[in-house]
Amino acid sequence: ISLKYLKIIEQQGYEFPSYKYVNWARLYAQILFLKDTDQKKALKLFEEIKSIDESGTSYYFMGFYEFELNNFTKSLELLNLAAIYGNTDALMLLGDLYATDEIVNKNNELAKLYYNQAAKNNSNRAHYNLAMLYQGEKNVAKMKEHLTLAAKYGNQKAINLFNRLNNQKIN
Repeated sequence: ISLKYLKIIEQQGYEFPSYKYVNWARLYAQILFLKDTDQKKALKLFEEIKSIDESGTSYYFMGFYEFELNNFTKSLELLNLAAIYGNTDALMLLGDLYATDEIVNKNNELAKLYYNQAAKNNSNRAHYNLAMLYQGEKNVAKMKEHLTLAAKYGNQKAINLFNRLNNQKIN
């Protein structure tokens, strides 16, 4: 239904580079991209609005596309541009990449940097991942702080771990 509505708006048109056009193009491109309806058209729209899309979403999807093609250098470049805009998805993906040793060299400090930025956007997964990194460093205070926030924001893994830890203290 959304796609049908967006196509109607496309026919009526918004003037580029208006705020309405950017919002329409971003939403339309996301639906096209995620539904695999027309990724080429989606990427063309993202390319068109990337420099005026203050959400970083265009750079994120373009970076994600390059990531899926195993073009990691280009992907990292685009994801970092999305991160500059504070795009939570890009921040999380970059954090995940640096928390592991699969595509880039593992770097917990960079992972924490990206996760902390995503955590500022109230990402429960960012808080949970930070808790796990701090647990590995045996920094109990920071681990508890982020575990508590992850649970507060609804992360089920954090809630389960939080409850398990509290039950151990009681017993």
